[in-house]
Amino acid sequence: EKPTDEEKKEYETFENDDLMAKTIMLTFMEDDLIRVFEDCPTAKDMLDSISSKFNTTTTMH
Repeated sequence: EKPTDEEKKEYETFENDDLMAKTIMLTFMEDDLIRVFEDCPTAKDMLDSISSKFNTTTTMH
């Protein structure tokens, strides 16, 4: 089943927004981190990878 024109437009908007989000995140990274995260397929994947790499939890007593 072919996507409708509206579905195509929504997907195009998503792709543009996703690329913008990835670009913004990469802009503020050091070069060594860019190489680690630049191949993430989506901004969500990139954010999840960043969170996974740097998210630490502490236990307070």
